[in-house]
Amino acid sequence: VGLMPFVELQTNIKHNTLEALYADNPYIDYLAMQGTFGKMASTRSYDLHFGIMGTDRASKLAYRVYLGGNFMRDQMLWFMNEYGTFGFDQNSNIRLFVGAEVEYHPVGGLKLAANVRAHSDNTQSQYEVSDARLTAGISADYRLKRWKFNVAGDFVGARRWSGAELEGGAVPLAFTAPAYFNLKANVAFKVTNTIEAYVDGYNLLNQQMFSEPYYTDRGLTCLVGVKMDF
Repeated sequence: VGLMPFVELQTNIKHNTLEALYADNPYIDYLAMQGTFGKMASTRSYDLHFGIMGTDRASKLAYRVYLGGNFMRDQMLWFMNEYGTFGFDQNSNIRLFVGAEVEYHPVGGLKLAANVRAHSDNTQSQYEVSDARLTAGISADYRLKRWKFNVAGDFVGARRWSGAELEGGAVPLAFTAPAYFNLKANVAFKVTNTIEAYVDGYNLLNQQMFSEPYYTDRGLTCLVGVKMDF
């Protein structure tokens, strides 16, 4: 199959309950924000994008290139209220994005994949949108009888958080998390039909990765285990 155009429309409604807010960010400044709990509007998202996709005749290469917009009403915007705690605000946002994905099967059992996505935000809010504006990923999977091998890397661009509003209405930039590349690897062996032994490696380059400002994710980690399916 050659080039094939496509159009996709997706809608999503997220209810911003107290439980949902703490699931997104467990470091909420409860005393400062308690007056807003139960009053937050649901976030409504309308995603429209279009592009081209296709595969080669031997079905070894599949690709997809797209661009579009995500129209969000009452998007949650997080800001630093005090050191290590957060407040939130809501505003509308029009996010324009472009992306590409490719998957290649050069030989039996081997799959190579890559993706990249970039976006720009257009909001009237004074607070920064803390999502990374550029993300990308690469992976290689290989299966050989009872063995499975995987190497993958995720790139996440810089993320920014505003501080709380100051007297006079100014909002400072409080924290910038640097970009990072998370290199991961996995080796698994199927001992029986129900038992699998594995070794996982996470953040193999020992990058400094922030889940939230001042809260770092794991450094270089290795996990060895056995998984049983019943």
